[in-house]
Amino acid sequence: MLICVLTSSAATAASSSGSAGDAVVSIYVFKQGVPVGGADVVADGRTIGLTNNHGSLHVLLREGWHDIVVSHQGAVVKQLNLKLKSDERIRIILAQPSPDYPASTDIESSEGTKIIGGANSASKLATTDKGMISGMVTSLESKAPLPGVRVFISGVSGAVKTDTEGKYETAVPVGKYSVSFVHPEFSTQIYKDIVVTKDQATTKSTELTPAGEDLGEFVVNAPTVEGGYKALADERRQSSSVKDVIGAKQMSNAGASDAAGALKRVTGLTLVDGKYIFIRGLGERYSSVLLNNASLPSPDPTRRVVPLDLFPTGVLSGVVIQKTYSPDMPGDFSGGVVQLRTLGELAEEPESNISVQLKYNSNTTFKEGLVYEGGSTDYLGIDDGGRQLPGLVDAETDGGVKPGELSEQAAESFPQIYNTTPSTLPPGIKLKMLFSDIFEPLDSDYGWGYNLALNYENDWKLKDEIRNTYSGDGAGGVVLENEVDREQTENEINLGGLLNFIFEAGESHRFESNTILTRQSTKSVIVDNGYLSENDINVRDTTLEWRETQLFSQQFRGEHSFSALNDLELDWHATLSQALRDVPFTRFYRYVENSGVYSLTTDNVHQIRYESLEDNTADFALNLTYPIYDLFGSFTKIKMGVSSISKDRESQTLRFNWISPITIDPDILKDPNPENIFTDANIGADGFSIFNGTQPTDNYVAKQTLSAAYLMTEVEANDKWSFMAGARIEDNNQNVTTFELSNPDESVVGEIISRDVLPAASVTWAFNKKMQLRAAASATVNRPDFKELSKAPYIDPVTRDIIIGNPELEQANIT
Repeated sequence: MLICVLTSSAATAASSSGSAGDAVVSIYVFKQGVPVGGADVVADGRTIGLTNNHGSLHVLLREGWHDIVVSHQGAVVKQLNLKLKSDERIRIILAQPSPDYPASTDIESSEGTKIIGGANSASKLATTDKGMISGMVTSLESKAPLPGVRVFISGVSGAVKTDTEGKYETAVPVGKYSVSFVHPEFSTQIYKDIVVTKDQATTKSTELTPAGEDLGEFVVNAPTVEGGYKALADERRQSSSVKDVIGAKQMSNAGASDAAGALKRVTGLTLVDGKYIFIRGLGERYSSVLLNNASLPSPDPTRRVVPLDLFPTGVLSGVVIQKTYSPDMPGDFSGGVVQLRTLGELAEEPESNISVQLKYNSNTTFKEGLVYEGGSTDYLGIDDGGRQLPGLVDAETDGGVKPGELSEQAAESFPQIYNTTPSTLPPGIKLKMLFSDIFEPLDSDYGWGYNLALNYENDWKLKDEIRNTYSGDGAGGVVLENEVDREQTENEINLGGLLNFIFEAGESHRFESNTILTRQSTKSVIVDNGYLSENDINVRDTTLEWRETQLFSQQFRGEHSFSALNDLELDWHATLSQALRDVPFTRFYRYVENSGVYSLTTDNVHQIRYESLEDNTADFALNLTYPIYDLFGSFTKIKMGVSSISKDRESQTLRFNWISPITIDPDILKDPNPENIFTDANIGADGFSIFNGTQPTDNYVAKQTLSAAYLMTEVEANDKWSFMAGARIEDNNQNVTTFELSNPDESVVGEIISRDVLPAASVTWAFNKKMQLRAAASATVNRPDFKELSKAPYIDPVTRDIIIGNPELEQANIT
């Protein structure tokens, strides 16, 4: 059933762009009970607009006769000849059961004349006698009440919405009415000849059939989504690139509470650690993550990833994975782009949701792991200050700048926390809260609302790895150099929130604010037991680490359409983001086996390390889309835009090495608890000392400015063929300077300066209604990350390998 409704509900918005005396016409289109977006409406031979995802279009037409043609996918739905009066408000409903049947028509006018179908309503509007009409709307399948159903009553402007209990009630003049029940996820129901009498309550309840079974084929591919099945299908057909998408409804129906859980079902994606996405087998450095088309730094700046489990389904309208390049995407494009799309429309009704999960892992829960004494607020993922650089050390080294041996008092000021103890690991816990509300003043086209999501997770992991190192023997074979058994206990705490605020000014202008704050903290004990052939010794290395990463992002964005400019669309965003990484007071110490007994080694390998990193990003963009509805018989869109991205990073590492005394009682070193060895009594002139061993390449600063502009066109030649062509130009200036804190003039610079023209073209052949064949060609680049251009060594948080970059790296060109 295809339904097309013209109503007067947008009178305020329409009159703002027209002249006094124009008639207000609103159009709603439905097919088989589901709203149809993209239906073409032509008045007097001129296209006046397309219906939106709710199947509606609101326009102003001058007084007099008008020929109106409504069509969808090249097929005419209805032709109408209407005579409009000054200041008239009119509503039309077209209902088409299937493409093989003509659309039925129900048109109402505020002038009191029933133009098509039903009884004359003039008597209803002329009288002041009123009655009540009320009822309840439920789902035929689940029998549950349906909130947010729009109830249209013939001859009455606007629509009534059902409340949270599925109920509605409104007063209307006495008379005979047609009542329509409309919801985007259910088949529309229309009842005629509903009689309302004076001072009496008329009840009309109904059950709506879910429309999902009619849309089962609309599952995966689409360029953009607003979360519903219909939007996914329309966007998929119009895509000029190869994309996969999961909408909010699909996430929810699949039982996924966040984007990461839902994307497990997407072909060509690999989900790592339940949160990170690899596209087509390519790692994180070959993928980009965008939030509403704005770049988003990783909460762990040592990795080029954003954990998708931070985004609950309640605040996302969809997640899009684009696998082929188009000029409106960043030119640094290899594996693909993950686009996170927040809700762009007001919710139908207020909502609150709280979920609590207990997590059981057969490899970890109630098993024994190693822990160490931390801070009082570790359970929140926030250090209580006990791990920060001691004030005496900070003063003596001028913040780590001055090298040399620390005084005895400064050495003793480090917390003496080294011991690990076995402990039974508890189940993990996950808490998620979602709150949303809307505010829509009566008789106004303005509305605003918010979505607030909060999450907390505390989980444990036990890892057991065998790490062997091999080298060549000079004769074509390999020999085992190091053989290490690693046992790792991790306590990971995630704490975050997302606030999404939306303001709508009619149907043509929307403003949105997105605020994201997320923290991820990891408390680790890493024990390596093994053999080192270089020293011919058996060792037991222990690392105690606390790692905090934080992402803050504030985005403002807007979407605007201008019907007076042939439906020109403009969108923009301004996004400021900051990523922080703090790894304070990491401790490393080694025990060496001698005659079956392990003793603390007197080699100067014991170390205390502090790491910090700050990454700031500013992203601004402006895009224009101009539709040409009939260019030599085709539908064409011309898109152009400009963007500017500025990034800067500062990374600092401080290293303090324990220096062993020349002579020390061997029995002291045999104590398995290092806290009994690194005591104040053993620190001093004849004991242990601490030396500032920060390396010349331990610190770096980096900057990048990236300016871009693009022009592209998308042409729908006919129902079977569509084309895309365009190019993007990017000016990139990337600079990484690695330096010694005590001598910043001695530095190593890695720099990339380039101007790249990146073309792209694609052709799509829809050889039947259910299948399409796409071919695409493009030129893109892959640029080194900041850390890859710096000689500052860092420890990979996953592999624990020491990574050193290369300032001589160049960008790769991909065709």
